[in-house]
Amino acid sequence: MDFSTMRKKLETGQYSSFEEFQADMELIQTNCYLYNSEGTKVRRDCDEVMTYYKLELSKLQEKQVKAFSNTASPIKKVRLAEEKSQTAI
Repeated sequence: MDFSTMRKKLETGQYSSFEEFQADMELIQTNCYLYNSEGTKVRRDCDEVMTYYKLELSKLQEKQVKAFSNTASPIKKVRLAEEKSQTAI
């Protein structure tokens, strides 16, 4: 797997779920670790890309939670607040 293949899959609508996209990202990392020794530039670049990807994914997930909590019913809002307080512990 490589980024140009992922781009083509995105452009042609071949991903039917985020999980498929995530699996390809993880496959890129797995392949990088398999074929490139620790300390090489390729491996460092891979680590940097994956760190950036995970950071951006986290930001997106936070936005989704906020958007959902703004439109959720009062009962769902209470549950979300409870979940947030439990994960903060």
